[in-house]
Amino acid sequence: MNAVAPLLVRTARPDDAPEVAALLVELGYPENGVEQVRRRLTVWIEEDASFALVGERERHIVGAVAVTAIPYLERDGRFGRIVALVVAAGVIAVWLAQRARAGSPRRLAATALGLSIAAAATYVAFWSGWPHVFGAVAVVLAIEYRRRVGSFAPTTIIALSLGAIALVAAAITCVFG
Repeated sequence: MNAVAPLLVRTARPDDAPEVAALLVELGYPENGVEQVRRRLTVWIEEDASFALVGERERHIVGAVAVTAIPYLERDGRFGRIVALVVAAGVIAVWLAQRARAGSPRRLAATALGLSIAAAATYVAFWSGWPHVFGAVAVVLAIEYRRRVGSFAPTTIIALSLGAIALVAAAITCVFG
C-alpha cells in the first residue's frame, strides 16, 4: 500500500477560497462563487469566537471545517457548534479503497458494494462529483476482486453494475443536462 502524504491542518485563509468553494460544491452548495467564499473566509478570520480550518495534503485543500462557540443562556460558558464540515470525495474514496485493497477479498467486495450504493444514492447531486468518484472506485474494487479470486461474486457483479451505471449516468447528466 502506498504511503499517504501527511495532512496539515491550519487556519483557513482568503486565498484558500477557490479550493474551499470547490469543497462547498461537494457539500451541496454549488452557488458559492470564489469571491463570495473569499469574503466569508475573511469574516471567519475576524470572528473572536469562531474559526475555520482547512486540511491540506500536498498543497491541496482536501477538507474544511468551520466551528463557532455559542454562549449558553441558562448558564455560564459556551458550547461549540460545527457549522460546516466537508472532506473531498476523492480523499474518502481513496482511503476506503486503500483499506479494502489491504484486506481480504470479502472486504474488497463489501467496500465495492458500499461505494456503488453511495454512488447511486448521491446521483441526485451529480454535479458534486460524488457519484463519479464513488462509482469509479466501486468498479475498480470489483475488478480487483475478480483479479484476486478469479471470478466475480454476486456482490461484486452488483457493485460493478451499480457503480458503472451511477458513474455513467452522472457523467451524461453533467454533459447533457
